[in-house]
Amino acid sequence: MAGGFCIANTLFLKINKSSNWTQILIISILIGASAGAIDEFHQTFTPGRTGNCYGDWIADTLGTTAGAYYCLLMWKRLAKIIHT
Repeated sequence: MAGGFCIANTLFLKINKSSNWTQILIISILIGASAGAIDEFHQTFTPGRTGNCYGDWIADTLGTTAGAYYCLLMWKRLAKIIHT
């Protein structure tokens, strides 16, 4: 979740603050899902660990999604505070 928040926040701040949030969310989720898949693959080579677990990869993806949405909600709330 923290990773998804950080990815979305970085995209929002560095790429373009007026970007479409749909694009930011999709890119964040794709990056987080890719990182989760790479981590699962890496775990197959680590002694004592099981890798390629789809449930763990889905949990990583859902956590990234939750973090990205939380970032969206935080920026929308912050915009309301600033504009009032």
